[in-house]
Amino acid sequence: MIVFQNRLFVFARYNVNSFRFINSHCDGYYLDENSKKTYNEFLDFIITVIDDGKEKGILRPLPSAALIAIVYEPIVMIIRMLEIGKITYTPDLVKELEGSS
Repeated sequence: MIVFQNRLFVFARYNVNSFRFINSHCDGYYLDENSKKTYNEFLDFIITVIDDGKEKGILRPLPSAALIAIVYEPIVMIIRMLEIGKITYTPDLVKELEGSS
């Protein structure tokens, strides 16, 4: 799961606008079918990683949605804190975040 968290964190850090859009518009009624398909493919990717972790006994056998919330929402907040300057990105910060998961 740490690999997924790292990839998500890197994506969010370097694609802030895309990350923000995904989080604020993922269920918007105005999204076209292609946008909904892209978002669902993104969720399917996350669920695949989670299912693999559950099968290997690395993750608890919780519903995938619960595990997504546990991992994803803290990353959303960390990115927000970086954006508004409450925390500063450093390699040491990343190491500490990895160690806390």
